[in-house]
Amino acid sequence: MDNSCIQLTSCLENYTTVFVNMNRSIKIYILFLLSLPLAMQAQTADNIMWAKASLNHSINAKTSASFAPILRLNEDFTNYQNFSLDYSLKYKLNSIFSAHLIGRTWFLPGGTQRQFIWPQISAAKSFDNLNLSSYARWHKALDIDEVVDADFFRWKTSLTWSASDKLKLFTGVEPWWRLDSDVKDIQRTRYSLGAKYIISDKLSVAIDWWRQVDVNTTVNIFVPHLAYII
Repeated sequence: MDNSCIQLTSCLENYTTVFVNMNRSIKIYILFLLSLPLAMQAQTADNIMWAKASLNHSINAKTSASFAPILRLNEDFTNYQNFSLDYSLKYKLNSIFSAHLIGRTWFLPGGTQRQFIWPQISAAKSFDNLNLSSYARWHKALDIDEVVDADFFRWKTSLTWSASDKLKLFTGVEPWWRLDSDVKDIQRTRYSLGAKYIISDKLSVAIDWWRQVDVNTTVNIFVPHLAYII
């Protein structure tokens, strides 16, 4: 056996040993990531990118504000879809619960706008290197410029694992319950998987993958996110 084959065999054995000795949560996360290319091909109507940058500021010990422009590309990232601005206030009620008021103003091609208002209650609890979080959101759409949007009740639950001081891995699920329809039921479910890397005390970068399943279509949404604290 030549040296290249011996080196390849050794590398495979080393990687196998590392995987076997990994924490079960890490194994599940890696398997999720490996399934991504298959999931993208499984009855997916489109692959969409939401490129996001956010500024976050603590007003005082309990109150913080954020501002985030989002640029969207659809048709497998080749076509400009739209642009929006997010803005929010967060008030910390106690060590677990917080209240939010979030707005999103959309700027669609042709000068048309859309407007969302989202009151939200969030909860989060840490257990060693795991964090369990959840929020309940009233997704209220203001019908302007002859654009009629649906209203939903959204409930997202996420699990975040701190792989290190700088790296966090997370997964979650968010059902959307339709409110303004004769048939009030879950009409959208968003499954999420992602990672966040803390570059410094003020700067972090993250990537989210949302597998969004609607009544008649399924899309992949990828959200690269650069966040800065001011």
